[in-house]
Amino acid sequence: MSKEARDRALADYREMHALWRAKGDPDRGIDGGEAKRLRDQARVAYFDALPLVPMSRCPLCGGILTGQFDPFGFNGFWWQERELGLAREPEGCQHFRVLTGAVALGDSTPRGGDFDAHIGPDVPFVVPAVLELPTMVVVVSSLPMETGAMAFPIVYFSSEPPPPGSLTATWRETSLSFAAPSGQMAWTIKNDPWDFDLRPWIPRGKLRWIMPGVPGMELANPEETSCPYLDLPGQRRPQIVKGDGLRLGTVPNPRDEPDPFTS
Repeated sequence: MSKEARDRALADYREMHALWRAKGDPDRGIDGGEAKRLRDQARVAYFDALPLVPMSRCPLCGGILTGQFDPFGFNGFWWQERELGLAREPEGCQHFRVLTGAVALGDSTPRGGDFDAHIGPDVPFVVPAVLELPTMVVVVSSLPMETGAMAFPIVYFSSEPPPPGSLTATWRETSLSFAAPSGQMAWTIKNDPWDFDLRPWIPRGKLRWIMPGVPGMELANPEETSCPYLDLPGQRRPQIVKGDGLRLGTVPNPRDEPDPFTS
């Protein structure tokens, strides 16, 4: 996918969305229904064209996790929770559990879209409540963005399936959807704390990593290579990008009131 094609799809979406809100443009022969159809077509074109990139490698079987990714900016729908409906789920082995992530903005100036982009904190982190689940291991890697930012996929794998509702929200989302024991879909907002001190998890065999720029997403040997994701500088709070603005959220806190819509 070229940046030009991506930007064109987003521009087409914005133009047709404005026409839909205006109930069409008689001079162009476009009514409200046609504007909506063209708007939705532009959204589909954006997601269809997103590249599939390797994001991680399973430490249990060696399988590669691939997923859609928009490296060109946070104004892309891939980054915006409200527009994620057409995004493809990451494709991996049977051990893949959940993808989380962080983004180091560095000197780059974030530019978002019309809706919140929950990009994660500046530095990698783990969720102890998830990582302490039986057989769970997390892998940290890196994906450079065209904006100059550095994204950090943080991926959890386990050989034992986790209990329903025990994971955490996936990257860019603020709530967790899961299949309840009844078989029905449920959702909740998780307030499990984050841990930015990755070092203690290494000797326990709970944290693995992929060195930046390594072809083939090969896992580093913890006994031979020091982890490059330790003690990085940056914000240790959620970052939310919208339009030309960047604001900081609050870290999850188990003392927060549980969501009333939890199923």
